[in-house]
Amino acid sequence: MSLALSWILQVWYSPIKAFREITQQPDILGPIVILVIASLIGAGFQQIAQSKILVESLIPEGEEWTDSTKFWISNGILSNNTRDWLMGNQSIQSFVKNNTQIWMKLNLSEADQTINCSKEGITKLYFGLKWNHSGNITPNSTRIQLLSPDETNFFELNLTQNLQESNVWSNITLNIAEENGWLEEGAPTWERITGIKFELNWVVSNRGNLTLLIDDLAFGGKFEPLTRYTFFLGNFFYEVLDFLIRWAIYFAILFIFLKVFAFGVEIPSKILFTTVGFTFSVRILQNTFSILLASTFPKIYYGYALTLRNAIYQNWAPLITFQAIWIFRFVISVWIVYLTAIALRNFCDFSWIKALGISAIAYVPIAWILGI
Repeated sequence: MSLALSWILQVWYSPIKAFREITQQPDILGPIVILVIASLIGAGFQQIAQSKILVESLIPEGEEWTDSTKFWISNGILSNNTRDWLMGNQSIQSFVKNNTQIWMKLNLSEADQTINCSKEGITKLYFGLKWNHSGNITPNSTRIQLLSPDETNFFELNLTQNLQESNVWSNITLNIAEENGWLEEGAPTWERITGIKFELNWVVSNRGNLTLLIDDLAFGGKFEPLTRYTFFLGNFFYEVLDFLIRWAIYFAILFIFLKVFAFGVEIPSKILFTTVGFTFSVRILQNTFSILLASTFPKIYYGYALTLRNAIYQNWAPLITFQAIWIFRFVISVWIVYLTAIALRNFCDFSWIKALGISAIAYVPIAWILGI
């Protein structure tokens, strides 16, 4: 063990001497130690970064409120529209013939679920709404009611300004709070929302065939760290797998390349495999650098309205520390190529140009498939 650790350090500051000794006495224990240490630190980096990512908890987590009509009632004909939807593979549709009003109501009580906006930290309501009038006439009023607990006690909000034109989905986000324009009828309470009602109205002279679609309906606004859904052990195994794949691919390409193009050169596979493992020791430095910089990252929030990729792009990508991690990863990749070239010169007495060319070409598939 002490010899393996000594070689790991020598690879960093005296690689020529280190690879000469490794060639004479190849020991697979060294790369295994490197694998474990690098993966533990890499998992630590993942854990710290994930702790800075706050994920929005949605109720419901899926599309169960809009994948069936059984919890809905309407003054029209209810159906599942499998050709026009925002999420999942269908939306809830109601159709009324020759009328001036169309409404749909989701009964949360029948779904064995009522919403406590205060206790559960819910501050948002998300949904998609699409309407159609046979005469293409905009409704005179559009409103949503949060029933608490029934149709005589509710919070109400005017949605007319939120609507897109006919036959275009409106993606709507509403703030759940009394000061955000909600009107109260009766004695509703935010602690017990039992239903959601959507209603569109036209004047009598604008009677027509009406269609209303609702999809992607959920309460949200509560954010929790991504670490609630991930575990250190899972991150560790991910790092182990990533290390092993890179190690195996690099070894295999180098071995084949030397067999095919380096005529007269015979390198035992054990020596080459062990040596390649030692070149990846610099990933310990890479992951250590990353874990230190990740601790400085600000928190980012993502969920219904923002994907994780966009959240990272908007919040972390502009940071010098975030950019430094990727620059250092590139430096580490170049370092691995350089160390491999040193090892090849030790094995085969190649020129620097030939050794660097072989090691760089062999590393290209790794960078292309797995990234730097």
